[in-house]
Amino acid sequence: MLRTEALRTAAVRAHQSKMEVGDQVILWEAGKNAGCYALATIVSAVAEIEVLKIEKDYYKAPPELDDRVHLKIDYNLWNKPITEEILPNFASFQAFYAGLLGSTFKATKQQFD
Repeated sequence: MLRTEALRTAAVRAHQSKMEVGDQVILWEAGKNAGCYALATIVSAVAEIEVLKIEKDYYKAPPELDDRVHLKIDYNLWNKPITEEILPNFASFQAFYAGLLGSTFKATKQQFD
């Protein structure tokens, strides 16, 4: 979705009560090509939101409603992600939660920056 700039919402599976409009987020892909693919800002409260029409083609079976937030993509890094290999060189990433199972993790402002 980032490649075509179609990403507008994100599912929230944990920490819903701690998320607020204006929070900044790191969009991280795990797995073989692990890395930061975008930086974004939350622009809506967590709510039951339907996957938007622009996003639906990217799902095998899009959920009708689930807890989601609307996002504003501040930096789309799809073409040049900050990969997992780069991060160990920075002390601020020694306690970074990327790679753990789940979809929502706390990151520090220093890690976001």
